[in-house]
Amino acid sequence: MARRAAYAVAPARRIMATFSSKSGAAGGGYDGAGGAAGGVEPPRLAREIDRANEFKQFNLWIENFNLHQRVIPMVPSLLGFAGLVPFVSSAGVILSAYVSEGKIPPAVSDFALTAHITYGAVILSFLGAVHWGVALRMPSLSSADLSRRFLYGVTPSLFGWAACLMPSSYGATNVLLAGFIVAYNVDQRQLLKMVPSWYLSLRRPLSLGACLSILFVSYTQSGISLPSFLSTSPREKAKDADQDKA
Repeated sequence: MARRAAYAVAPARRIMATFSSKSGAAGGGYDGAGGAAGGVEPPRLAREIDRANEFKQFNLWIENFNLHQRVIPMVPSLLGFAGLVPFVSSAGVILSAYVSEGKIPPAVSDFALTAHITYGAVILSFLGAVHWGVALRMPSLSSADLSRRFLYGVTPSLFGWAACLMPSSYGATNVLLAGFIVAYNVDQRQLLKMVPSWYLSLRRPLSLGACLSILFVSYTQSGISLPSFLSTSPREKAKDADQDKA
């Protein structure tokens, strides 16, 4: 980590040194000209403007460097994968109930489904808010790009809202799944040069994990029974034995 940080800071130090040398050269030129003219110093305002322009260029370089940084920071990585826990746990509740009892009790199914859809809608709203953040952070974008960011920013939350209102649990999980697929595809195409590269790299495993858990819950709500070999219930084993004898 220390070596990686040193590599990240070294270019910034070189640029700062370059800016400092330019400032020194410019100052020397002013002093020389001033000395020739009678030792009059250049106006302080001119020096401050030069310094402001130099730091503006430096900030632009830092912003460009961050956009191309591919190493995923530790905190976003930990928080991102921790965000999969509610998805995986709700799917795990359904699976564990089937393994132990040979069927999915309605109470367990309803609880897991509600937790799944509610949390999925919240995450979709978060993914849409990233586009608002980009628009607010980059006001230099064209008015058309800003409008697209603001308009699309509310679209994922509409998918989540529709999923919460669906009367059919199977339909709700499918709407939720469609929202995550749309959000992933739009982000990969439209945020390519607007967010750090590591964000889009982090989205791949997180979106895959969320979609797989939603697919599993959707499968359990479709009316199709889970494979009997997953169950350790004596009732299910006896039923399988009777079917084998028949």
